[in-house]
Amino acid sequence: MSSVPSVRRATVGKTVAVDSGQARAFGDTAYEFSAVVEFEGIPGLIEYLQHPLHQELGRLFWEYCADTVVLEVEGVDAKTAAVVDLLVRDQN
Repeated sequence: MSSVPSVRRATVGKTVAVDSGQARAFGDTAYEFSAVVEFEGIPGLIEYLQHPLHQELGRLFWEYCADTVVLEVEGVDAKTAAVVDLLVRDQN
């Protein structure tokens, strides 16, 4: 992924068991892995989706992952006031 200029950060994780005392679920499916890829805006996401490296990774992803959820999310630094703007922007 480092070969795609618009990728700012990419992380992959594996589910860990955490007993927080609260029920936590994402629908009826338990997911074993996660991947988060951050881009320089929507044009960066589009550049990545069209990149040959993503084409191969996408092929492998769909071949090996039985259950998936794909989300495009706009994020902000939660330590700043920008989080309030993000949460209330579409409420008006």
